[in-house]
Amino acid sequence: MDTKRIVYMIVSELQENRGRGGAEFGDETNIQEGGLGFDSLTVAEFSAGLERKLGKDPYSDGVFPVTIGDVIRFYS
Repeated sequence: MDTKRIVYMIVSELQENRGRGGAEFGDETNIQEGGLGFDSLTVAEFSAGLERKLGKDPYSDGVFPVTIGDVIRFYS
């Protein structure tokens, strides 16, 4: 499974857990304000999901992505 698909799957799961399943998003969608609206707890869950599925995450490496595309590019 490619990186983009994994990131999108994690975002979809988090959206569903927050009662926002089915909400559309794309590479340019902001992770926090004005986009997905993830709060700090959800960002921590996102980070943990990335670590679990991809072996590392941008947040632990000191990178703080703004968009979903930034996360995907971190793995390039």
